[in-house]
Amino acid sequence: MINFPFKKIKAIISNDSAFNYSHYYHGNDISLTNELLAHISMVMFNIKESGDIKILKDGDVSFIDSGYLNKFSSNAYLISIILFRGKTIVFNHLEKKHESLYLLFDYFINIESKLTHFNLYWSPPGSIGSGAHKDNHDVIILQLSGSKKWIIENRDILLSPGDILYIKKGTYHNPITTSESDSIHLTIGVKTDNLSYKHFPKEDTLHYESLKENNLTIINTIKNTLNDSEIYISIPRKTTNLKENQDIVIKNDESEILISKETSNYLFEEKLLQKDNLILRFKKNLSQQHKENIILSLIRDDLPFSVKKTNKNKNSEGK
Repeated sequence: MINFPFKKIKAIISNDSAFNYSHYYHGNDISLTNELLAHISMVMFNIKESGDIKILKDGDVSFIDSGYLNKFSSNAYLISIILFRGKTIVFNHLEKKHESLYLLFDYFINIESKLTHFNLYWSPPGSIGSGAHKDNHDVIILQLSGSKKWIIENRDILLSPGDILYIKKGTYHNPITTSESDSIHLTIGVKTDNLSYKHFPKEDTLHYESLKENNLTIINTIKNTLNDSEIYISIPRKTTNLKENQDIVIKNDESEILISKETSNYLFEEKLLQKDNLILRFKKNLSQQHKENIILSLIRDDLPFSVKKTNKNKNSEGK
């Protein structure tokens, strides 16, 4: 069972001496990263409000329409597509979502007079998210997966899983993902002045006393599937209809998508109505963006689907 590392995080935030310098770096044990990732991964799959997710690319900021945030597996597809497009995903204020992070927030505001917030950054390889900037509060970086280069005062610092970086407020820093794999880190913002904040109830947080596994493997599986040239969409037959004129209708109680014969012929090399599912096999030379747009349409309208490789021994978890 994977328990939340409450005492370890508490000790990291309580280390005031680390902010005696503009920045301070040291390593930590890898078990901390595994414990944090397991718990935080549950939160990111249950985000339902657009303001809880921020998208960064080369210093530009955007947000996701809340209509795309639906269920556990559709969030996994959405996250995978955003990463494919070279963008960093920021999951904001996890202390409002996870009970253990809320308890840390509550402890530091009431016992140590520190206002904290917890944001998770997930960046694809070769990407720049926020760009060079400075913060008006102290920052603690916990590298959880992959690696990330931080340029601080003309010095390059490469963080690997288990490493911790303290950055004093007002210090310019520029995070860059240079590795061949995704980078995931937790940012803890710490303020010791102006401690006002908008109250949020503990009852809104999710309780995870312990977990059996790290759910990030779901996203890695989906990314691997979407990157394959031979994939198909499987849709439950009860929610779809392949008409005689070859128009495709996909619907639920609240919404409906119509894919005309002309459009479906452009997108799919095979449309096969099986006993339980409609199989829509993408053309091999179809652009990645066309595939992603179809999947995003299904997510937006909360329609059931799964995406699988042609090799049926390797498939992604569906919605």
